[in-house]
Amino acid sequence: MNFDGELWWANSAFVRIDPLQRQRYRLQASYAASKWISLDASVSILEQSNDTVFVNATAHDRLYSFAATLVPNERFTFDLSYTYTDIFSQLIECWSYGTGIAPPVPAGILPAGAITTPCPVSVDLQGSDLTAFGGLATYSTQTHFVYSDVRWKPVKRLTVVAGYAGSFANGNTLFLNPNAPVGPLVYAYQKPYAGFAVEVKKGLAFRTTWAYYGYNPRSISSPPGLAAIGSQDFNANNVTLALRYSF
Repeated sequence: MNFDGELWWANSAFVRIDPLQRQRYRLQASYAASKWISLDASVSILEQSNDTVFVNATAHDRLYSFAATLVPNERFTFDLSYTYTDIFSQLIECWSYGTGIAPPVPAGILPAGAITTPCPVSVDLQGSDLTAFGGLATYSTQTHFVYSDVRWKPVKRLTVVAGYAGSFANGNTLFLNPNAPVGPLVYAYQKPYAGFAVEVKKGLAFRTTWAYYGYNPRSISSPPGLAAIGSQDFNANNVTLALRYSF
């Protein structure tokens, strides 16, 4: 096992949104349950904040990972892993919708649900832009990643491979226009694959692999008020044939 941590403080920042406090922790562990079973785990946590007035920034980046490898004999290998990532940030932001629009906003000028509150930052910090709107902006995403791979040699010259990789995200953020789709913040991406390799003779090998690529957004593809953009799913089947000669 290995662990290390960092604790950091500052009484001022070069940039307003820079953190005044930061903590980082890392943990790595490996365990050999037997001669053919190996387990690994890791944790990485980053926390930072700046609670200054008109900033109110906080963020974290957390990662948890686990992996297992099983090799009961020279003919069979199995790998399995899982990773969870959690990212979050928030801070006060100000925006402008253009000249001629200032709080309070008359009904019908901006989309329903759009930010219409005055910027919480004092006027002397806004500069020349006195038509700013604002609030607490947030961003968050949680991602799950899974992976598995099996390799089997039923006979000396034949190797069979099968596996799966998948990434699943579920996030959100503050949209100035409520009609905006969340896009890649919420999606499922999957890739199963399978194949085999044959050693025809010494120095000559043939390999074929099939892989499926499936990217599927899980948000509303055509929110009200926007032109329909059709399906956002991207799917493909890919077959690779390879011949390798070595001397």
